[in-house]
Amino acid sequence: MHVQTHSLIRMMRGGTLVAAGLFLAAAAPVRAQATLLDSLRPQVEDAVARGDWTSVDAAAARLRAAAAGPGASDPWTQYDLGYVLHRRASAMLLGKQVDRAKPLLQEAERALARAQELGGGPAATALRGAVTGQLAGTGGMINAMRSGPRAYCSMSAARSS
Repeated sequence: MHVQTHSLIRMMRGGTLVAAGLFLAAAAPVRAQATLLDSLRPQVEDAVARGDWTSVDAAAARLRAAAAGPGASDPWTQYDLGYVLHRRASAMLLGKQVDRAKPLLQEAERALARAQELGGGPAATALRGAVTGQLAGTGGMINAMRSGPRAYCSMSAARSS
């Protein structure tokens, strides 16, 4: 018992305990972020299958907050945000709600570009290509000419990765 107390006092004097506490505090948001994403993925897929767009919108709001906060430098938080927005916008496009879908697709494209910058790999590149392709179809011929080649390049890059 005396040896354990002496070791604890020595650690406190050396600042090791403080450093360990700071490390654990910094690691907590990362673990919480992973838990958030792991719990949202199945919920989103279930909500999409049921057509429960209120739940999908709530998940998008949580991911927006995570992507702006603790997940700002995490490629998978950015990817998940892009994916959820893509799923929601896809449903809007099927419902002929192009004016509501387009801003979501633009936001998804930005999140997926950020995911690529952070190392999201071929998955982020492929989904960004799909989102860009959807964007090409939302704004008439001029938008298609502007976005179409960019979508093709993204999809081609994903295939070669």
